[in-house]
Amino acid sequence: MKSNQATRLTGVVRSFMPEKGFGFIQGDDKRDYFVHASSVDGGILVDGQAVEFEGVPSPKGYRALKVVPGELPPPPGHAFESPNRLIWTQDSAARGFETIFVLGTAWAESNNPNEAREMLKQRCIDWSGNAVLDVQLHKYSQNEGCSNYYYTMHRYTGTIANVQKVVTTTDQDWIARSEAWYQEFEAHLAANQASGKTADEGSSKLVAPGAFAHGVKLTFSWMLVLLKILGLCLIFLARLGRLR
Repeated sequence: MKSNQATRLTGVVRSFMPEKGFGFIQGDDKRDYFVHASSVDGGILVDGQAVEFEGVPSPKGYRALKVVPGELPPPPGHAFESPNRLIWTQDSAARGFETIFVLGTAWAESNNPNEAREMLKQRCIDWSGNAVLDVQLHKYSQNEGCSNYYYTMHRYTGTIANVQKVVTTTDQDWIARSEAWYQEFEAHLAANQASGKTADEGSSKLVAPGAFAHGVKLTFSWMLVLLKILGLCLIFLARLGRLR
């Protein structure tokens, strides 16, 4: 573009501030053009609006003159943006996201707290969730039968949910995809409820080395019990023999 030559271009309004009377147009040539309301047919532009204009260089960059407003952008709507990882929080809501669907309350327990946490996360994924909210950890001791060996179980409980960031946009494809996703998810959830399927369940697992250690200690504990019983029997027989 020569310094003294105006070129007719098309572009899109990148931003326009009516209260200040100026803004910027992004031309099809990828340049940004300063535009003043006095150069606009009608004196007003809307962000995202298509325009035709004459682009000329100026001491401070490029300027748009004889701007003719074109087609208005589509009305803004709402679209969903998913988190890039599963959310795990003690709060009732995920920060920066809105809870779109609540799928149920589930729990998972293990003698290994990491295993219990991963089990609950997997349950969330299995139910098409992407967030575990209201997470709570409960610990309790447990033993087997008459054994004297106790081990600690870690139980995580939480609300399984699907959360999304709600974005205002004029991208009609994104809006349509979000609406389709919402309807499909809602239908899927209704089908699960009709069939009696629910996420309100739990799972328990004793993991190695805890399971192995528990088995060894349980066996040893029972051996001690049997030895005590055997010892008492021998003492009883010995006393019985003395009485004779």
